[in-house]
Formats: sequence, C-alpha cells, structure tokens
Amino acid sequence: KKDHIYNLLMIYNLFRICEKLPRIVVFLDNAKAHKTDLVKFIAKILNIHLLYIPKYSPDLAPVELVFKILKDSLKSNILTTKKEIIDKCLDTFEAKCKGSGIYDWFLKKYLAFIN
Repeated sequence: KKDHIYNLLMIYNLFRICEKLPRIVVFLDNAKAHKTDLVKFIAKILNIHLLYIPKYSPDLAPVELVFKILKDSLKSNILTTKKEIIDKCLDTFEAKCKGSGIYDWFLKKYLAFIN
C-alpha cells in the first residue's frame, strides 16, 4: 500500500504542490486507523501536521459540539425521509453553527497547539 500511495503522490506531484501551501493541521481522536504508519507517512509527505486530542476528552473535539447541536435539533422532529434529515441538518447548521462563536471558540481552544 505504501509504495502504491507514494507512486500516486509522485505521479500527480502532490508533494510538490503541498510543500508550497501553508501547513495543514488535522485534529484526530486516538482511533487506531488514525495512528498507522501509513497515515503518518502520507501526512508527512503532504505537509500535514497531525494533532491527537487526549483520550476520553470529547470536550476537546469541536465536532462533538456540532453533533450535539444537530442531535438536539433532530430529536424534536419527526422526519421520515433521508432528504428531510439532510435538509434539517443543513438548516440547523446554517442557523446555529455557521458564523457563530463555534469557530472563534475553536481557534482560542486550539491556537496554542497549531504553531
């Protein structure tokens, strides 16, 4: 797998493109799949910094806050189709998450780790 992925990165010159871009920081939980040598290898080549949050700390995972908002919104409705669920999630995200303090909270909480 590693050789195949490396060859694809070389063919498409992705590593050259990524080295010229600002560094990307990806926050991950401690799932085994996130800590494999292959993931670390790809991240290094693509100039991606992997930042693992501490175990058992959903309060540090910003997506958990978004999931809570979405779950609270969904549980008070009777939705019968996949489209209704998707539309409700999108509407809730637009109304309660996008442009809210979640983004600012995230920056304040993690800014020290991003450097």
